[in-house]
Amino acid sequence: MREATGARRKVTWIMVIVLAVAACLYLLWALLWPKPPHVNEYVVRRQTLQNQIFTSGFVRPRMRQVINMTSLGASFSSFAVPIGASVKPNEVLIHTSNQAALAAWKSAQAAVNAASQQVKSATSGLLTGQIVAGEQLGSAQTSLAQAKEQAASAKAAYEATLVRAAFRGVVLSENPDGIDINGNPAPLMEVVSRDRMVSVELSQLDATEIRVGQRATITCDAYPNREWQAQVSYKAGFAAQTSSGGYQVEVDMTPRQSFSIPYGYQVNATVTASARRSVPVIPYAALVQNGAVYDVFVVQGHHVREIPVTLGITSNQVVQVTHGLSVGDAVVVNPPSGLVSGQKVIVS
Repeated sequence: MREATGARRKVTWIMVIVLAVAACLYLLWALLWPKPPHVNEYVVRRQTLQNQIFTSGFVRPRMRQVINMTSLGASFSSFAVPIGASVKPNEVLIHTSNQAALAAWKSAQAAVNAASQQVKSATSGLLTGQIVAGEQLGSAQTSLAQAKEQAASAKAAYEATLVRAAFRGVVLSENPDGIDINGNPAPLMEVVSRDRMVSVELSQLDATEIRVGQRATITCDAYPNREWQAQVSYKAGFAAQTSSGGYQVEVDMTPRQSFSIPYGYQVNATVTASARRSVPVIPYAALVQNGAVYDVFVVQGHHVREIPVTLGITSNQVVQVTHGLSVGDAVVVNPPSGLVSGQKVIVS
């Protein structure tokens, strides 16, 4: 009897140990086995988008007059106006060593005056009936014509030595040596207009959406909580190669109100381009960059599948999908790190 009782106790303890080990194994499995991640989904829907292109650029003067040492008609002598001075059209900006040209012009002008006097004298003689006055008049008129031609040539040579303002503006910089601090050639003087513009460079894809006359909003980190309205005033008809090797298209914008941001400041620009009606859209947060293309995770039942998508125009929060998704498809928003195609998920 005691032996049977001991055997039963032994079996009971074995069962307890087995159950305890099984419970520990299950608990360990529950702790270590990866659980399906919780994800949020967005159902693809149609929406009317106004294509907004976001870019950055710099404040530039609308007009610039850059004067280099090599463009002078004579040796540089001195500046006629200081940095910061306002200048008017045709105002002399730079004095050069042009004494010889000035003397030649004055001499030619004196010859014109002398020839004119000879013409007057011959004309007076002709009126008084002098016989030789006719020949003298013809010779004097020929001399006058030659003198005027020489004077015009001398004046042009003198004017070539003068550097004048091409427009109303302000002197931005002066460099009497024509060399910068690194020893490279630099402008002798630069004059800019007071009117400012914003110049940006866009990708070839974005540039196709840009038209002259489109509206833009300008902001600047140096001037928080302020914005300026502008208008696209110029788009280059070609793409220029940048220092990085890519190709960009220059686009200029003219402010439509008082614009006090200094030259050279970096600004942000938002251009409102063409509108697209009733197009499929998804939020930016659903996109996963995969090299040069974008993918999304589509929710199918309790699993996800990663697929590539082709994008169109954009707005502040959503982007058009032109290929890869259909209206009604559900995509994962802010997909968790490590999410892979085919993985099981729990949709929150």
